[in-house]
Amino acid sequence: MVNTGHVVVGYTLVIYCCANMVLSGATMGLADWLGHYPKKGDSVPGTLASTVPALVALIALAF
Repeated sequence: MVNTGHVVVGYTLVIYCCANMVLSGATMGLADWLGHYPKKGDSVPGTLASTVPALVALIALAF
């Protein structure tokens, strides 16, 4: 959307999607902590892989 000239819409989509990924990563971490995975800690790599890039993108958008 940013490339088509709709900057506000593009940034809104990026913020929404990244915030959704960060919140779902927190939910995955909570589910792992509560024992909803076969072994505790199984979801840590996937949780970090989905949460950290989205969090970095949100922080980078501020600058």
